[in-house]
Amino acid sequence: EEPTEDSLRNLERIREIMTELPPREADFVELYFFNHKTQTDIAEIFKVSQPTVCYRLQRATARIRFVLSLPDITT
Repeated sequence: EEPTEDSLRNLERIREIMTELPPREADFVELYFFNHKTQTDIAEIFKVSQPTVCYRLQRATARIRFVLSLPDITT
């Protein structure tokens, strides 16, 4: 199924927001949501525990949701 124009815009916005995340969190988001790696796989790649991956993904998604909820202000 083809993504809608709104979906593509949201995805582009999320990618922009990810550049502002702490690098490790951005890596976790990229691997989990875009590369479909499991939390266990990510934990093995980064030599951390699976709960650490879970926690960082939760923090990253909360940050992304917060920024997405902000009104769009143009200068």
